[in-house]
Amino acid sequence: RVPIIGVLFNIDLALLKVIWSTMQIVVSVSYNLQISFPEPYQQFSSWMSFFHLDIFSIDCINWPYFWSVYVISSIPMICLSICWCVYFIRKSIKISKGDHEILTKLLNTHIRYSLLIVFLFLPTVASSQFRALHCDVLKDGTSYLIANSAIDCNSESYHRFVAINGCLIAIYQAIPLFYLGILYQHRKRINPHHSFKHPVKAYRKRDNDKSLDLIRFLFKDYKLSRWYFEVVDIYRRIFFTSILPLLFRDNSIVAYFGCILAFLFIIFFREELPY
Repeated sequence: RVPIIGVLFNIDLALLKVIWSTMQIVVSVSYNLQISFPEPYQQFSSWMSFFHLDIFSIDCINWPYFWSVYVISSIPMICLSICWCVYFIRKSIKISKGDHEILTKLLNTHIRYSLLIVFLFLPTVASSQFRALHCDVLKDGTSYLIANSAIDCNSESYHRFVAINGCLIAIYQAIPLFYLGILYQHRKRINPHHSFKHPVKAYRKRDNDKSLDLIRFLFKDYKLSRWYFEVVDIYRRIFFTSILPLLFRDNSIVAYFGCILAFLFIIFFREELPY
């Protein structure tokens, strides 16, 4: 038996999610503040850009910037399409055996994969979409896109792009709200503490509830009363990686405001202990 395999199977997934979320925020700091950190941190940040899935960047392709945003926005949709195509292929193979339990497990597996895809890609897609709205205005009134200074933010082509990009932003930012609606609908099953005096029994009841298997990825790492916290964390990541630099034109104010919010979130997590 290979020891490392046993270690991998026993890794705390909640810890991995915390590390992934934190590193996505950390590697976005350099761009959000428009600064280059000294070595060796700058090199470290470049290596850790993997957490922001920058491996899917298509800057090396000589395409218009607008199309790069469209392509990055389509990557989760393509991954989800592949995931469900594989599901239907596997289902067609398994259905001949007539084992409904196997089909249910298969459906649960692919729903978990779908939730994982969204968890991994949503901040990256949001970052690309919101960066395409980040313009800088010069003293003479001209405005250019910070991510690509060749683009005039006052041009008609950019205004058309903003309309399409706005629709994409609305679609992707509605996904966590969709999650929240599902979690709220099942909140009594996720948090059955009213039925049990001892919390251990409540956790056991939640863990053994097969009807929650489809959405277990969204709450299994959190306390009973924090069934909604996955949505909070998703929007926290999106805010720090994508929205924060749009709030102020002065990067120093962005830095101060970001530090204050980060400190407040540290206090919030310390007091709430959601995991």
